[in-house]
Amino acid sequence: MVYKCKGCGGNVVYSPKVGRMVCESCGTEDNEEILKTEDAFKCPSCGSSIEVGEYDSSCKCEACGAPIILDPRIEYPYGPDLALPFMVDKYDAIEALRAYAKDKLFIPGNFINAHMEDKLEGIYVPFWLYDFDTDVHYNAIGVKIRTWTSGDTEYTETSKYAVARELEIDYSGYPADASIKMPDDMMDLVEPYDYGRMGKFDSRLLSGFSAERYNFDPNQLEPRVKARMAKDTDAWINSTISGYNHMEGVQKHVNDQRKATNFALLPVWDYKYHYKGKEYHFYLNGQSGKIVGKSPVSPSRVVGLTATLFATLAIFIQGLEQLLEML
Repeated sequence: MVYKCKGCGGNVVYSPKVGRMVCESCGTEDNEEILKTEDAFKCPSCGSSIEVGEYDSSCKCEACGAPIILDPRIEYPYGPDLALPFMVDKYDAIEALRAYAKDKLFIPGNFINAHMEDKLEGIYVPFWLYDFDTDVHYNAIGVKIRTWTSGDTEYTETSKYAVARELEIDYSGYPADASIKMPDDMMDLVEPYDYGRMGKFDSRLLSGFSAERYNFDPNQLEPRVKARMAKDTDAWINSTISGYNHMEGVQKHVNDQRKATNFALLPVWDYKYHYKGKEYHFYLNGQSGKIVGKSPVSPSRVVGLTATLFATLAIFIQGLEQLLEML
């Protein structure tokens, strides 16, 4: 399906800037209607066949550029429960990338160029959000060591204490991306999101953006979620224990009980940058603007900045020598 303007027939897309549907042709807001075809994989605007990947649920028609939403992939059993709207538009994403590049001394000079817009894609990434009840039973021996000196003798006192903790932790909305093409480590780093703006899924949010249905079911991702949760659980335990030099005989039993899962779409800008035959991806949180990615290093910039540093140092030393001669 495609959202079309009732007034002029133009394509209507979701605008993060105003938080409404906006006609790309006449600028009218919230004046859209749905245009469908019998074949969900044919463009309702021009009739062309739509070539999509196995998991794509929203895309653009290659022939006419219309923003297509694939009905079968947003309905049961693939329909999202929740969605977090984009709040950073393409212009603000580009400006954020410009600011990011300014802080990177050795990033190639063409990282920022006139074609940035063509390399930047807004994607609703599929995530499973997990609710867990976690019970923790922790027992250990806390060791305190005190040393002091009296005269020529150093004394050491070792004290041991029984440490027991019983914790009940409620993990709500614990996220795990369910996309094959999105790297897990980058999606973990692009968090956090403020779920206060999360709402019931509305297909209008997808208009103008790419989107995917989930690539993995929640059972497949649960082991990865539990591994991440284990680190957070350890942090909770450690936050309740202080004043000891170290712990001995640690016995820890953790019971994670999954209560619920929800399929959600979260907004990410993907900037594809090519340098020396290699593609680099930079991911920008579509809500907060946070950027993650591994920057390539420009050898020419390294040489240039090194030469500048040595030249500055040489001038400083020369000036210092002249000052000393005058004294």
